[in-house]
Amino acid sequence: MKISKSLIVLGCILFATFGSCCQYGGKTYRNHCYMYFSQKVNWFEAQMLCRQRGGYLVHIDNYWENNWLAKQYRDYRWIWIDATDIAREGHWRSWYTGKAVFTNWSRGNPNNAGKIQHCATLNWGGVGLWDDDYCFKGHPFICEAQKTEC
Repeated sequence: MKISKSLIVLGCILFATFGSCCQYGGKTYRNHCYMYFSQKVNWFEAQMLCRQRGGYLVHIDNYWENNWLAKQYRDYRWIWIDATDIAREGHWRSWYTGKAVFTNWSRGNPNNAGKIQHCATLNWGGVGLWDDDYCFKGHPFICEAQKTEC
């Protein structure tokens, strides 16, 4: 059977475009895509940059997702995640969903040091543990998006 060069080229283009099912590559876990960005930005900029890429700042739903993320990015510290109590002190919510969030605070946190720490980071005080930090401080971040159908 003879296959045309055009058909082979088209197949390669489709595979390269849709093969990963994640728009920007990254890692996958339970139908979600995760991409780490080392660029240090404040929490609000991280939210914006993730939305510009078609996703949102990583929203950690439960213990298992937290542990998976922590292990994937174990070599990185102070990673911005989607949790804030900026609207009401001590009531941690997702900026993306507005709902209460799963938390995994490191010992003594959240402590709202200086009464200015209202945004959460991952991998502080140990792998998988969280810290509250000043929202305008620069940290790397993880974007999350729904995995698309192949």
